[in-house]
Amino acid sequence: MNGATLTVLRRVAPIVAAVAIFVVVLQIAGFAGGDVVGAIVKGSVGTPNALLQSLRWSIPLIIMGLGAVVSFRAGFFNVGGLGQFYLGAIGATAVAVGIPAAVPSWVAIPCAIAAGALMGMIWSLIPGILRVFFGADEVVTTIMANFIAQYLLLYLVSGPLMDRSSATAQGAASPPIPEAFRISTSNGISPVTIGILVVVIAGVAFLILRTSFGVLSGIAGRNSAMLQWQGVKVRRIGLQAFALSGALAGLAGAMEILGPTGKLMQGISPQVGNNAMLVALVAGLSVAGTVFAAWFFAMLTAASLFLPIAVSLPASAIVVLNGIIAILVTAQVKLPRRWRRRRVAAAVPAQAEGER
Repeated sequence: MNGATLTVLRRVAPIVAAVAIFVVVLQIAGFAGGDVVGAIVKGSVGTPNALLQSLRWSIPLIIMGLGAVVSFRAGFFNVGGLGQFYLGAIGATAVAVGIPAAVPSWVAIPCAIAAGALMGMIWSLIPGILRVFFGADEVVTTIMANFIAQYLLLYLVSGPLMDRSSATAQGAASPPIPEAFRISTSNGISPVTIGILVVVIAGVAFLILRTSFGVLSGIAGRNSAMLQWQGVKVRRIGLQAFALSGALAGLAGAMEILGPTGKLMQGISPQVGNNAMLVALVAGLSVAGTVFAAWFFAMLTAASLFLPIAVSLPASAIVVLNGIIAILVTAQVKLPRRWRRRRVAAAVPAQAEGER
């Protein structure tokens, strides 16, 4: 068995184990596990509409997952994708509803997308600066930034960006994005969204595999002290990783507003931000793996909408499955390191014995 096959098996094993555990939990809870798995398959790929929903949710997951890959490879556990996604949505909305309707769409749409990416990047750089220059734990600061972004979004759709012509206190939202500035219909699929996705995948792959930043950030994630000793500006690499990661999350937020959602409102696509981290971990921080992992979690998201209808199971049950996958993937990352240390510890005495 070659190395590539082993790598694939290693990535797939936690998912298979998680599904098995999930089925057992369902059985204990009184549901027919086999029926639920069948409903997940049918709700994700069983019909043309299910396939379309899976593709719709895979687009933001791939883009945000690639952003997480960039930061994780550099050694920074940026878990603030959800907040950066929200800030990107806010930036795109502010431009799209604020720009005069007479402005051509080929000008307005790039401006709104750029604003979203810029807002996501700025939001990510705040914890990035705190981490790089002051040593603050980026896990804590990015989680706190997520909460702030959530309440900022709530404030804006209930105040400055609120559509006062139709919104209620319970369902506050911004004015709808003008049709001329939309990049897709409610299904999220269009030549523009697919084109942006392809450009992002190709760009991140080129950045990681063909540029000095990709090489140095990968080394920084494993041994930043060595790079620093050789005169490499590790802080700059860290800030670049945070900036690019945030920009991609902001881009995903902008695409969500200009595409399927069509207006800014509370709680837009929270599952995307949380699942992006899982995508990067399951993918083993590879670009190709991110595409496949994002597609898998997008299928689960699409299926979650079908479960209440098919088997009377709450859609939130998919969150339980995602949590089990996260636990097993995290444990898998830790175990090989321990095994390697044990092998090294066992090999040293044996080598010393052989030299006698």
